[in-house]
Amino acid sequence: MKKKIQMKKIVGVFLAVAVLGSALFSQGHVYAASNQAPDAKPVVVVLDPGHGGHDQGAHYSWDGKSYKEKQLNLAIAKACKTELEKYAGVKVYMTRSTDRFVTLGNRVNYAKGKKADLFVAIHNNASLKKTDNGACVYYPNNGYRAETGTKGKLAAASIQKQLAALGIKDNGILYRNSATGSRYPDRSKADYYAVIKRSKRAGFPGLIVEHAYVSNQNDCKTFLDSDEQLKQLGAADAAGIAEYFDLMREQEPVSQPPVTNAEQSVETTVAGEAGRAESGENPNIQSAQKSDR
Repeated sequence: MKKKIQMKKIVGVFLAVAVLGSALFSQGHVYAASNQAPDAKPVVVVLDPGHGGHDQGAHYSWDGKSYKEKQLNLAIAKACKTELEKYAGVKVYMTRSTDRFVTLGNRVNYAKGKKADLFVAIHNNASLKKTDNGACVYYPNNGYRAETGTKGKLAAASIQKQLAALGIKDNGILYRNSATGSRYPDRSKADYYAVIKRSKRAGFPGLIVEHAYVSNQNDCKTFLDSDEQLKQLGAADAAGIAEYFDLMREQEPVSQPPVTNAEQSVETTVAGEAGRAESGENPNIQSAQKSDR
């Protein structure tokens, strides 16, 4: 009996210390750790919903429902921004948040003004072949400013992996060189897409994410048909970007139940375990291709 009382006191003191430690956190909360240093410069991501205003992008109708690329792009970008801002150490901007036209040059200039670390153009694909379907991500080539190309390739692969996980046909990550012989200042082949080329000149990687084909009925019905589906695409983009930058979720408080009497709590637990043991119960067993961007 004496040993039992001593054991209860020791356990009671241990729990009391634990309770006191939890009280050091405001309102009894503990917080998840972040891999972002408190004084670290936040990552800057600029999302670019393609087309807008008089520029509709690809436009198809299936079973009486219209799928306008400019609207789809904007919805996906907004969902991506919302999801990405749940992570610590990142600032997210959009080149447009309404249905308005922005030139390709101004899109990249805006990103440059925000000191972007990554520019992500949000698009959907179209083809004359109605059987073409799936997602892909374009990234910068490895000529001029090779490091920018390498960073872009890694970011593209991270995003593409998340999109493929949704069940979209995986068309991989791609780069495309200029078809007109355009060159960078070092005489290497320039990238084909304007926003990728301009981003590289500005000093940061630019990507174009082609989420699905509006010219393919199955892609539209499976991935572009509802707000929830568009949010899933945006969330996949965000997860890929977060993985590339090694971001962690914002610190979220986890409520801890109050312990009013540590010794009483221990006694109740010990009694319960003893009761199950006496009854024969085992507490460890449980029951059962498009125009230039």
